Amino acid sequence: MQQQVQRRKPTLRVKTGCFTCRNRKKKCDESRPICAACLRIKLPCKWPTTLDQSPPSADGFPDGNDTIEVALSGSSPERDIRQSSTSSPEPGIDLGNDEASIESPPLEQCESSIGHSPERSSLPVITTDAATAIAECLEDVMQDVTEIEVDADETVEDALEATSNALATLSQFNFNQTASSEQFISMPLIPSTMPGLDAQSFELMGHYLGRTALSMGNGSTTENPFIVQLIPLSFANPVVLELILSQSASHRAVLDGQDRTNAIAQTYYTKSIRQFRKAVNDYLAGNESSPLWITIGALIMCFTETAKGDTNGVIFDHLQAVGPLVVDLVSKHRHVLPDELRAFVTEYYVYTAIISMISMEPSATAAMFLATELEYEAQLLVENGYVGQLCGSWLSLLLLIPHIFDFGHRRAAASVQPPFPTADDFLNFCQLQTSINSFYPSPSANAEVTLCGYIFQQAVHLYLLTSLGVGDAAQITQQVSIENVLSSAFLYLEQLPASARINTSMCWALAIIGVCTPDDDRRDILRQRLGTMFVTIGLGNISSTLALLEKSWARPQENQSPWNISQIMYEHEIWISFA
Repeated sequence: MQQQVQRRKPTLRVKTGCFTCRNRKKKCDESRPICAACLRIKLPCKWPTTLDQSPPSADGFPDGNDTIEVALSGSSPERDIRQSSTSSPEPGIDLGNDEASIESPPLEQCESSIGHSPERSSLPVITTDAATAIAECLEDVMQDVTEIEVDADETVEDALEATSNALATLSQFNFNQTASSEQFISMPLIPSTMPGLDAQSFELMGHYLGRTALSMGNGSTTENPFIVQLIPLSFANPVVLELILSQSASHRAVLDGQDRTNAIAQTYYTKSIRQFRKAVNDYLAGNESSPLWITIGALIMCFTETAKGDTNGVIFDHLQAVGPLVVDLVSKHRHVLPDELRAFVTEYYVYTAIISMISMEPSATAAMFLATELEYEAQLLVENGYVGQLCGSWLSLLLLIPHIFDFGHRRAAASVQPPFPTADDFLNFCQLQTSINSFYPSPSANAEVTLCGYIFQQAVHLYLLTSLGVGDAAQITQQVSIENVLSSAFLYLEQLPASARINTSMCWALAIIGVCTPDDDRRDILRQRLGTMFVTIGLGNISSTLALLEKSWARPQENQSPWNISQIMYEHEIWISFA
């Protein structure tokens, strides 16, 4: 009979001072009602209701009014993990009320398991000047952030609106006013042990590893970053874990279509929104110094909307809000992020933002979604021959889309200075077309990735050709060029199985090809392909893509163009992203 191992009880230590100084790990002079530190940096000074500390109960845990710190010691990663596992309280035991401050050992005490091992062994301490800078920058922002709990009376729409508002506030934060990057971010080096998951959560994690992560990544590389990068981060942060479980639940609900799985997905979705909103508020309040978690969380939420087949445009709110965070994380903290994670975060956002541009209003500009810093980071990936699970080997083609986007909107603008076309416009068009025609997939890419790259090449070329306008039968050269590109696109599509995993990255290309296709037989080919893709991959945006194509095909031929997609979305109120 297996001997039951007695659970080790945590070492508890009472601290003094106001809660604000305790959270910031700063010495407090204990002046009441406002201590000197809080007065200096203009932070709310919160005190416990009583200074008397109750003795520990018989089971070794203090009562709910104690302020405690769980202090674990150890010099090796193995010992840290073992202690964190054995010292966890039993489920259902409350270690304190809202005033309690529970501190866990810094993850930086351990060596990295995800490719990064700087020599410092603890979280960098934020200096007084740095803390003052943060407080001054966020003072106005914090006044607009309210702590609203998602409960049975709050709808998911209310929660989403509150989350979007918090993210929008966050996107206005001026990162240039903060102190140096070492003072504000520390990459977690080794994840903590897996938080206790119930049977349902374990089931969802299994579905994520077995289906969802494979549907998100297109299989261009042997390693799937949706597993290799995100799963370790989910071990280290409960918000990331909850968002991954929500994404898995949403994906499973789309595949299954049963009321039970839909209800589970709704529950996890609401819970993840609540936790993510709290994480955003904590970051704004200065309780969390690293932008990594909310950046990763917002990116995961984007693809959760993709998995659900969101038609309300929620993903666009997430993209606009998380953009400044990605810029800050990738460009200003590159030395504290592993190369693989930094490349994946760059690809994740750049891919999603560029693919979503086609859904934007004509008055929008590419700069609204893609900052110059991120375009530069993506260009570096192209120069290094990057092949990713989202962009395959055609990242260079994707980076042309924002320039085509701005070119087409300049042509369609009612009034623009200088008037279109100018000599620069002609040269710009020629340079874009030359870049498209000179594209060649990476030699290291497999056959399916190569085929998908060529299909994207034809789609981007169609996007450029139609930027000059469509519907004029007198434009013979343009019509012939479009037909030649369409013929090449369908030739490549015939060689690529509709059930191939690489098709998860094909929605944008198929939408462009589809709206340019007047032939009914070719439209049937696209219908069958998208149907097979949905059954095989199970992402909701695949079915949304087909629904949008059907609405485009119902319009007069002269109004069928990639540049009318946003108008179709507006008319039918189906705001989707093809990411």
